[in-house]
Amino acid sequence: MRIVITCSLLLAFCFAAPPARVLEHELLTFMNVARADSRYRAETHGLAHSLTWNAAVAAVAQRHSEEMARNHTLSHSSNRGLDVGQRLDAAGIRWTSVGENVAMAPSIEQVENMIMREPPFQANHRGNVLNRRFTQVGIGIAQAGAQLYVTEDFLSH
Repeated sequence: MRIVITCSLLLAFCFAAPPARVLEHELLTFMNVARADSRYRAETHGLAHSLTWNAAVAAVAQRHSEEMARNHTLSHSSNRGLDVGQRLDAAGIRWTSVGENVAMAPSIEQVENMIMREPPFQANHRGNVLNRRFTQVGIGIAQAGAQLYVTEDFLSH
């Protein structure tokens, strides 16, 4: 059985951002800190270990973010109609469970704050970050104007 979980987030504020690679690793750190945070233990049951970076998944996420930025859209589907699982399959990436967060905002801090303010115990951005089944992540960030387009692809094997 393969499970696909998707969430979208839109924020509309404007200011400049640091380079994408720095922001991607800031998001990875944010996720791993949240997964270890005792405030979220009821959601993780203490079993959400640190996510490991998957460069191949990050490349898929980056292409999706770039496509969203070019089109000024926020979507879990590519221009060709592929969802996250289909995009990973096309890249030859094996998975048993996958989730995706997409967001558009002027800063990573705003994305982080909105994610963790979502309701607990839901199939949402926060749920993807804290999902103990997910063991790997790839993050892609593209900029169009003052907006950052973020794709976070989570998976387990």
